[in-house]
Amino acid sequence: MEVSADLELEDKIVAYRAARNWALWDNAKDVAIAIAVEAARLLEVYQWREPEEVLANAESAEELKDELADVIIYGYVLAQSLNLNVDELIDRKLEKNNLKYPVKKSRDNKEKYNDL
Repeated sequence: MEVSADLELEDKIVAYRAARNWALWDNAKDVAIAIAVEAARLLEVYQWREPEEVLANAESAEELKDELADVIIYGYVLAQSLNLNVDELIDRKLEKNNLKYPVKKSRDNKEKYNDL
């Protein structure tokens, strides 16, 4: 695993999973599926509710936080299983997005890059 700027967080995730020997199942396909499942659960929190309702209700706000954390954790696990550095991935993607969405064209504009 490459070192990330947020090593403490990555170390916590690795330690949690190592204690349970879950690395046995950390192949890219299965972890990607887990991300999709957790993302669906995150969406389910919002189903039939307005965004403000979710945050105003303590139970649904807690559920939102838990499901979002699951998605993020699995993102780290996928990166680790592929031996990718999360910081580098994000920096690379932000650079690409800066080219796709220059501030002059995209500020206050929700259009996709090919429609700007």
